[in-house]
Amino acid sequence: MAAVARAKSGDLLDLDDDADLIVMEYNYSWLLEGAERRVVDQALQDTYNGVRERVVAGQAAGELPADAYLPLFANDAYFRQDYFGRLRPESREMAAAARQAVDPEGFFASRTGGLKM
Repeated sequence: MAAVARAKSGDLLDLDDDADLIVMEYNYSWLLEGAERRVVDQALQDTYNGVRERVVAGQAAGELPADAYLPLFANDAYFRQDYFGRLRPESREMAAAARQAVDPEGFFASRTGGLKM
């Protein structure tokens, strides 16, 4: 996937094509607001923080490459996760330039619950 993206002039994730990666997707759903939402919110945070802790521990133990680039996939990033903070600086700059070009008034950033830069 990374090699194909780079061959076509790259993408925002800019994945390393020499690292073995696993794409993990968590699907949590709820119907009601209130207590149910809080329980699901906490469960999701526990899940992604727990996975991150295991990866960082594996890196510290030398079981995983310490310099592995580990971005978040935008469609699957939870609203509490810092999607843009996990991108390479060049990718953040590219995203900021695109945002400025297509949404200089900040319409999407101020009127949706989506990702903010």
